[in-house]
Amino acid sequence: MFVLVLCSSTVDITTDGDGLVGNMPLSRLQSLDAAYWYTEDGGFTYPLRDQGICIPTFEEVLDEFESNDKLVYFLDFKSAGAVEPALRMVAERGLEKRVILGSVFPSVNRELFLHRHPSSPTVADAGTMLKLILLYAIGLMWLYPIKHQVLGGIVMKKTRWIMSERFLRTLRLTGCKVAVFGHDVNSEEEIQYFMDIGVQMIVTDSPNVMRRLLDLNKEMEPPTS
Repeated sequence: MFVLVLCSSTVDITTDGDGLVGNMPLSRLQSLDAAYWYTEDGGFTYPLRDQGICIPTFEEVLDEFESNDKLVYFLDFKSAGAVEPALRMVAERGLEKRVILGSVFPSVNRELFLHRHPSSPTVADAGTMLKLILLYAIGLMWLYPIKHQVLGGIVMKKTRWIMSERFLRTLRLTGCKVAVFGHDVNSEEEIQYFMDIGVQMIVTDSPNVMRRLLDLNKEMEPPTS
């Protein structure tokens, strides 16, 4: 199981506020309704509004799940300045082997490599994946010196063809874990598709759907003798 820890440059996507995160003090951020836009039915209802759910600090997230040693934290960084203090907190709690680090931004990803513990795997940034995609297209992907432990990309309707079954299976041949992200990895059909072709890390906005499919697939597994 994963706990995904990420941030956005604004508070607009998930809360009832608007504006840049960097322009707000913590007290203002934590006064917002962090589940304001949460919906399970495409926007017909918003069951978690006004339930007192606020934006937690990274320390509060770690405190909440500290006793569950089966969790793995995926830290999705949007700012290079957040890397060092976050990884210092990870080290203080001895969680280096239970974090996966990543950023879509190459500059932030380079910062991760400067501060990460050797046992903490990283997810390839957008620049690295673009190079791999171009080399794959001409049959030379094997030439690229892969330094990340997790490869994958964002799944969107207009770029869905890039994250093809053949490409994702080829990524698996590198020995790396394969991941998919994006707002279009939310339906039962899409999540099941990526599970069926062996994607090991699926980041979705529909964890309830993912949980149901995992349970269903487990029930359908043949009994071991």
